[in-house]
Amino acid sequence: MEKAKNLIVLRFERVSTYGLGGIEAHGKRQGETPHVDPSRSHLNLFPVGHADLREIADARIIAIQKRNIALKRESLKRRRRKSDLAELDAAEEAAGDDPTALAEVIGEAWDAKNTVCGGSGPLI
Repeated sequence: MEKAKNLIVLRFERVSTYGLGGIEAHGKRQGETPHVDPSRSHLNLFPVGHADLREIADARIIAIQKRNIALKRESLKRRRRKSDLAELDAAEEAAGDDPTALAEVIGEAWDAKNTVCGGSGPLI
């Protein structure tokens, strides 16, 4: 039997959005990496996902939260809740693109470590 030339190790575990930045930094060899040969870094691959996974996930979470706020806005319009609608608009504007603040606007539970996010809508 021929000995394998290239060995690969796979490890699977749950990753929160908080941990995506670490995965990206590891894959891009950011930070102190004295054990890494920079002349071979161009050989690094992201076989699953994308090199900018953290930014993609953050943008998706924000888009979902804004969609949920839009659904809440439509509900308030149908029920003619003008003062609640004005409060929602002001809160959304103040939250900007901060996922934690947007979660508070819509009333979703948000764990400070981004490991658990509840609410009525899907996450990703």
